[in-house]
Amino acid sequence: PTNPDLPADLFTACLTTPIKMALRWFAPRSLLGIGIDKLDKIPGRLNDRKTPLGELNWIFTAITDTIAWNVLPRDLFKKLFRQDLLVASLFRNFLLAERIMWTVNCTPVSEPELPSTHSHPLWQAWDYTVEQCLAQLPSMLAAEDASQEQSSPGFGTRGDPRGPREEGKIYSMDSDPQPLPEAFQYTPNTFFEDQMTAFEVWLAIGPEGDQPPEKLPIVLQVLLSQAHRLRALRLLSRFLQIGAWAINHALSVGIFPYVLKLLQSQIPELRRELVFIWGKLLALDTSCVLDLVKENGQVHFVDFLMNASAPPVCLAMSAFVLSVITAKFPDQLQDETVISACVGVLNHEHPLVRRWACLCFAKRIKSSNMSCQHIVLNSGIRQQLFDLARSDEACDVRTSALGVLMLLVSNLLASGNQMEQVKSDEDLATRAKQIAMEQMRVLEEVLALLAGIVENDASPLVRREIALGLEEAVTERKADFNALVESGSKESIASDAAQSIISILLILESDPHPIVSGITRRINSVVNFLGDKNNTQQERKDNTSAEAPKDNVFVSISHMLETVLNGKGNKHESRGNDLESVYNKVPFVSSGSPELVNCALEDMPSTYAIFCRSVLNLRYEGPGNLEPYIAEEKVGVKFTSARKQLFESDMKSRWAAEMEDKLPANLREVLNLRLGVGELWSSAFLPMDPMLVVGDALGVVSIWNTDTEALETQFGIPRADPQGICGITSLCVLEGNIESPIIAAGAGDGVASIWTRRGSKEEERIVSIWNASGSMEWSLASLNSEKHRTAHGLKMSWNPHRLQLVAAGCEGGVLRLWNVASEICGGSIRAFTGESVTALDTRISTCVVGGTSGTVSLVDLGMQEHGSSLIFGSSGTSNAHGSAVVAVQQQQINDHLTTVLSAERDGMVKLWDVRNPSQALMQSEPLMGELTDMVAHDTLPNVIVVSGRSEVKLIDSHGRTTRELQYHEGFLSQRLSPITSLSLHSRKPVLAVGCADSEVSLYECADF
Repeated sequence: PTNPDLPADLFTACLTTPIKMALRWFAPRSLLGIGIDKLDKIPGRLNDRKTPLGELNWIFTAITDTIAWNVLPRDLFKKLFRQDLLVASLFRNFLLAERIMWTVNCTPVSEPELPSTHSHPLWQAWDYTVEQCLAQLPSMLAAEDASQEQSSPGFGTRGDPRGPREEGKIYSMDSDPQPLPEAFQYTPNTFFEDQMTAFEVWLAIGPEGDQPPEKLPIVLQVLLSQAHRLRALRLLSRFLQIGAWAINHALSVGIFPYVLKLLQSQIPELRRELVFIWGKLLALDTSCVLDLVKENGQVHFVDFLMNASAPPVCLAMSAFVLSVITAKFPDQLQDETVISACVGVLNHEHPLVRRWACLCFAKRIKSSNMSCQHIVLNSGIRQQLFDLARSDEACDVRTSALGVLMLLVSNLLASGNQMEQVKSDEDLATRAKQIAMEQMRVLEEVLALLAGIVENDASPLVRREIALGLEEAVTERKADFNALVESGSKESIASDAAQSIISILLILESDPHPIVSGITRRINSVVNFLGDKNNTQQERKDNTSAEAPKDNVFVSISHMLETVLNGKGNKHESRGNDLESVYNKVPFVSSGSPELVNCALEDMPSTYAIFCRSVLNLRYEGPGNLEPYIAEEKVGVKFTSARKQLFESDMKSRWAAEMEDKLPANLREVLNLRLGVGELWSSAFLPMDPMLVVGDALGVVSIWNTDTEALETQFGIPRADPQGICGITSLCVLEGNIESPIIAAGAGDGVASIWTRRGSKEEERIVSIWNASGSMEWSLASLNSEKHRTAHGLKMSWNPHRLQLVAAGCEGGVLRLWNVASEICGGSIRAFTGESVTALDTRISTCVVGGTSGTVSLVDLGMQEHGSSLIFGSSGTSNAHGSAVVAVQQQQINDHLTTVLSAERDGMVKLWDVRNPSQALMQSEPLMGELTDMVAHDTLPNVIVVSGRSEVKLIDSHGRTTRELQYHEGFLSQRLSPITSLSLHSRKPVLAVGCADSEVSLYECADF
């Protein structure tokens, strides 16, 4: 009442006409000198954002929304500003009333009470916006006057202002027709562009603490503008990629109605961003799918999935959204539509798309029996799924495809009983019999596929999926399964299916991973397929350790290999790390309590749940900019080869030639470690760290710091149900990034495990564990304590050029090539027959193999069939050695294989020329007693180290002994204990000698 420029009822005026009051309050405070009488002549309508007046109203809504979101508690903001449009409008206007009335010493009151907002910094942005608009008002009015002077007197062409409103006119606050003058070019306000730029800067810098971005509600308002919609969507996509924290804030600010309405857009660029945003929202809160279905939004995702040319991450998000809709509202989607969309991308080039196509397929089968019948009757779809499950390079794709096939097994299992009934019922139609027969045939195909996968897949995630699928099939259809077991004659198809299932379960029961074998034992508690074997197992369970292995292994190795082999970091965790975060409380141990393993099984998430959570970490920067998903083999090969060649050429030119002469004479014992563990069976140096890795007869791997003489860490190959002590017979270091060395350990029973140092505490974590020998059989070479020197067990060799781990030793003369990046067997080669592999060494494309009968064979890894090997010896008619081969090694010059070294148990070392395999180039002087190991340096071909029971000899390429080591150096000069392992550092002239009394001696050339 004290200000003539403001109305008497100021509070009511602010609530009912906020824009008019904001202008009347600001104009006298502005230096523009705009009279209050001219404010009503601002052209436009409040609900038309393209006009000056509508633009002001739009910006006012964005600013007051943003102030409220930043100041109010989230629940109160949702209640007042998102549940009712009228209430939201009143409270937005209330914020303006508080600001204006505060200047005249008045305080408005609301229920509920709101925090003070009159001094919020965004009000300055509002003042600047109003000033920009008013600055153009004189020019607009002048242009209008000039236009009227050129028209007829009176109202001119505009007509009577009190008459009916004409279509297409723009109205001002006084409700008179007020079009923008044609002679005047209005400059739109840059408020939203400036705010998006500020939000983009915030995204580039990143959040500070837990503070959400202040500009987020403004970015949502920009979605109402066609001109800036795409930019706003891309900014929102980038924001949601931060993770669950960002998605929670987006949901709290009310993103849902905006992106729901925009789904109807047909612009490809907008649809990509919208699909990605919807995937992020549903990954955190699946309840949003209810409103999506109400608006028939599922149709848009089906259409998008059928566009195979869309960016891979968007296609994957579309399949993910459809899987959520199928799980929640299966009736809203037609079988044919979903199946057609999924099948269209099953063979997509990107594994992420293949994975989610399979997962969506699985959800559809689970909710619709017709989908199952569709697969049964469509051999093309079936074959696609078979190929994905058997040989896809991504383990998560194989797992997802198996999810579909395991549901198929569950649905078809009951058909076994039906088949027996059909055979005895002559009244049933012939077509029904054919369908039943076809179902059982498909079941047999699937089970045969599963039997091969459990023996040829190194990924625990894949084997776990098979175990869980069989558990569900057997448990849910216990009566049907028992009927299959007890059905008819041995020639019955149903009986064959039951026997196949039991065979698979027996393999999984011996799985080296405790969780996989634990699931199988849980199945046995429902259907006793083990029989008497279960009693023996129970006796072993009672004697196991109290420590429990946790399920922190189901991690795809591909992401980790990309980091380690290529030196690339990953800002966001990969798809499998989510499972690791659930079960990484303690490292794996050598044995575990079945009771505690079962506790871990109860909390184990499903594969679908794991992959759903991984959606939160997906990144998308636009078409063609998807973050690397799986390590490319070519990149790893080029990196490793280039570094190796560079190092070797440089090393050779500097000191290698001189060192060949100096090393035998100047080799000195520099360190003696008393490890206090079991007999040392294997050892290896980390190439870029002062670390020595040793494996003992008790199955423990230890990493020692050779500088500080301290134990860094210890770990063992996990065994939930130990069948005896299995020593570490082979150690390989997968060379790569020096910060994350990868260690592969092989045991005497054929089990291999891969470990890497991960986490803030730098603990050794298991990456994968599998039966590398292909069968749970002990090596033909004896593994008892009396003959530990000839115990070879599983032998492994790392081929960095092919990214393969070559393993043999427990399956006769068969080599198995394991693709480490994809965690799958890349093939098998029979090196020889009638004997077991006792030694091997692989290089670029070849592998030299030694056997128990003295055979030495050179195998071409590119030829995976019998007969592709070169046998060393007298015209191939006799063996290269008269006793078991202890060690072999290839020697290369400039990546070309030239010679092969081999050593036998009886003490003889031979050098072979690959161009003349019938006769040895060199034959050494025999050692006294048994030879236990041999090593040769890649860059020092004239230095060969062999070990006997209690001595180490250095021999040259002519077979002459150049140095003997029989005693420790020092005052007491004790004799060396029986020697069990040798290893040479690949970068330095350093030799490690492991002994049976758990001692390791390090020898180094003094002149190096």
